[in-house]
Amino acid sequence: MIRPIYPLVFTLFFTSILLSQDLISITNGQVAVVVDKVTGQFAIGSADGVPLIDGYPTDPHHTHICLRMQGHSYSNETGLAEYDFVLRDSAEIYDNTISIVWNVGVRRLWEKFYTLDEDSLRGFIYIEYIFYNDAPDSIYAGMLEYMDVKIGDNDAPTIEVPGEIVDNETSYQYTLVPAYWTFYENYEDTLSNVAWGVPFGTEDIYVDMVSFSDVEYVGEVTWDFMGFGRAINDLATLMRWDELSIEPYAFYRTGHYYGLGYPNVSVEEVLHKLNPSNLIFGAPYPNPTNGAVKIDIEIIDHPQNVELDIFSIDGKLVRTLCSGSCDVGKHTFRWNLCDTYEKSVSSGVYIVKLLSGRSVWNRSIVVVK
Repeated sequence: MIRPIYPLVFTLFFTSILLSQDLISITNGQVAVVVDKVTGQFAIGSADGVPLIDGYPTDPHHTHICLRMQGHSYSNETGLAEYDFVLRDSAEIYDNTISIVWNVGVRRLWEKFYTLDEDSLRGFIYIEYIFYNDAPDSIYAGMLEYMDVKIGDNDAPTIEVPGEIVDNETSYQYTLVPAYWTFYENYEDTLSNVAWGVPFGTEDIYVDMVSFSDVEYVGEVTWDFMGFGRAINDLATLMRWDELSIEPYAFYRTGHYYGLGYPNVSVEEVLHKLNPSNLIFGAPYPNPTNGAVKIDIEIIDHPQNVELDIFSIDGKLVRTLCSGSCDVGKHTFRWNLCDTYEKSVSSGVYIVKLLSGRSVWNRSIVVVK
């Protein structure tokens, strides 16, 4: 996961704009975000004024977020959920960041926006949500975000996700969530106004649902939604991070990128850079084998927690080759065809299982003795 970047000096690269008493904005000269200081509702657009979310740059009230906690709903849109957020600290600018804090009972919720200075990411705003369980009991909590998307003058731009063009309302859930999507004002002209969304989260908390629908169908959704293929006249998106158990005095962090995309690069290049799995699982070699087997893993973009196990064909754990954090780069693991107790295994088929975040890969090894 590419994390927000915190350069030491922002003076030359980042500017902030005070729009009115209630709105604040930051920009890096390529993309900008405007935020309501009290509600945290926001709009994103290009620095030259092209809106990527409706309301940019003077009316950022076409987004909202919902928190689901212990089965109850909370929101920064008044009257939408069971409870409204209670403002703790209004939105303020800190270097390249806008941050707002709410109280949710004895818990706290931050919404943060970052401009980025890395060349490949300067077109994005990184939107982050941080929930703190400031209590002695574990609870379940999850997030949902709504955005009324607008690209230039087009309320219903063409949607492209890997492998398909989406013309009607569509909902992707769990393993079907696309690694990214692109909105084109005019699809045939790939140099036209483009918005690009990437549903990445931090700490292995990735989005569980992305839905593209009409504003009238999703504008008041606080949690569950299914797409039924209806026509889209005014495009809006829903992103949901499902509920997870949050330990006492622990943080839940997640977020995603949104902003100006990369209209001149191929899908393959973008997938290589932005796919949530961010690793390459090499084929075991040699295979079949009667000796040691080599298994290569390449970690891309950021360190990841990896579990690499060998199982027998009937599902019994034979040996764990790796359990822990792996740095960016290539890693080689070797299995000597022995179990955890260094006893040689018999001939047969074995399964190599790799887990990273919520992604799982399986490969087979044939042992011949």
